[in-house]
Amino acid sequence: MILEDGAASIKDMNFVKQDVIKKYETKILNSWSDFSILFQLYYFDKKKKVQIELTKIHRAIRQFEELKDLSFVEDKVLNGYSWNNQFGTSRCWLGVYQTEHASHREAPQLFLAIDPYGIEYGLHNGDHHPQDGQRSVAHVSNAESFSYEDLHSKIIDVLDELKSERSEEPTELTHSPVSRELTKDNWIDLLADENIFKEKDLVYLTKMYELGGQATTTQLGEALGMSRSSFDGPILNLVKRIQEITGLEAVQRDDGSICYWCTLFEEGYEENNHFLLRLKSNLKEALGQTIGKKKIYETYSKESFLEEVFIDEEAYDKIASLLKYKKNIILQGPPGVGKTFVSKRLAYSLIGSKDESRVEMVQFHQNYSYEDFVMGFRPKENGFSLQYGVFYDFCQCALNNPEEDYYFIIDEINRGNLSKIFGELFMLIERDKRDEFVTMGYSKKKFTVPSNLYLIGTMNTADRSLAQLEVALRRRFAFVTLEPAFNEKWRQHMISENVSIEMISKIQQIVEKLNHEIINDYQLGQGYAIGHSFFSVKPDDISEKYWVDGIMNFEILPLLEEYYFDRPEIVKQLTEEI
Repeated sequence: MILEDGAASIKDMNFVKQDVIKKYETKILNSWSDFSILFQLYYFDKKKKVQIELTKIHRAIRQFEELKDLSFVEDKVLNGYSWNNQFGTSRCWLGVYQTEHASHREAPQLFLAIDPYGIEYGLHNGDHHPQDGQRSVAHVSNAESFSYEDLHSKIIDVLDELKSERSEEPTELTHSPVSRELTKDNWIDLLADENIFKEKDLVYLTKMYELGGQATTTQLGEALGMSRSSFDGPILNLVKRIQEITGLEAVQRDDGSICYWCTLFEEGYEENNHFLLRLKSNLKEALGQTIGKKKIYETYSKESFLEEVFIDEEAYDKIASLLKYKKNIILQGPPGVGKTFVSKRLAYSLIGSKDESRVEMVQFHQNYSYEDFVMGFRPKENGFSLQYGVFYDFCQCALNNPEEDYYFIIDEINRGNLSKIFGELFMLIERDKRDEFVTMGYSKKKFTVPSNLYLIGTMNTADRSLAQLEVALRRRFAFVTLEPAFNEKWRQHMISENVSIEMISKIQQIVEKLNHEIINDYQLGQGYAIGHSFFSVKPDDISEKYWVDGIMNFEILPLLEEYYFDRPEIVKQLTEEI
């Protein structure tokens, strides 16, 4: 369609993307922008021509008289303008390297590159070469300044550097080379060494094990909230550390190139041509024995928080500093602003990882009691016994690890009978009463809420069935209001969910109109606005139209009917207008 017309609108692009998405189970276009898609169409009839011209230059270099005594890999490496993961780039290049090297990445290369800034040529060391980053190149700013004679002259200038590597003695290994597979015991020993397996390595390998020992890079990335290319660098560095300590020989493919992934995984492809990884059987068994002994948590930072949550850095800093100072905060706001989501991510970001052992969450309700929360007598076979509640146990964990911070999240904090649930803890949770002990009524033992424990509550401001929080509790908490965030961060997130620009704009228009009416209604107000989380996750197997219609009819409409239960004519008017 686009090739025939010679042009494409945003609507055309969205139509093409939706058509492609329907053919795959995974979010195949997550990494593709409109530019990278259009580039492929523009470059389609030029790709072959570029490869032919690069091949001519490659062969011309190999045929220099001064290079006749050297053996080069023929017609590799030839990278046209689509070499960067097929996403399109403004740079093409070629590398001529000798057959004694497994790949160009380990070799010194006779090199030529072309980009908008000009042409550069000479000697370049691959990124896996011991002298990575060292190069000797000439540069001209335009094609008119470039000549065959200049290229020939520069290649001869760097020839001694190219040949000198052949005379160097090979470096001796600390251990004898290991050509066999590593055993399960080998892997267990390596997994225990923090200098070899870094925390981030254990995160993705543990997740791979949890996925049954095999997954595509896309599936692994989605499970960890990362891009599929995030694993390339860490895996390469991990394998190099393993080879260095064990002397394990590199795995070579049939074409002579080195397969670093093959040290950890069996290579293969699924039927739909997605790259599939399978853990080596011995490594999988070792992970099975190791995971239970050492819990691995994914790193989570302030930057991770800002990537996931639709608030800015200034707001994050205010909330984090307020929690650190006050020790107790309540995130309040209308339905759909992500209060629970934000509370857990806030805790993770302050911890530095998704350490679930240091985050506990409960949800209050009308039947929740002091006995559930702190302690109380429970029936058993021969009578009653004193049993401790979830908050008491969590406080003990914090007391036993004073150097670590702990976060206790109370979802829907205003749904419980707070005086009944907190009891004497009303005093102990105050910032200046932390680490002070009181005698508990049931156990007659001393108890305290430690200073390294932080409370985060959430409160729905649109729940009119609940009474206001007691003044005594309000004084002990700082209140942070979260508002609907249909902002640029939300828009970019929706684009990554493969929702069209047209539909994103439509959602914004609908919700902004509804929220304008709600906020300005004399019986409602800001606390009843519709939040962004209603429209944050689109299932892959549902078209965007059905997805939005379903949310409007089965989530938003019932909410409006509850808001205007005594004024149904307003609901009718609003729904007709949108």
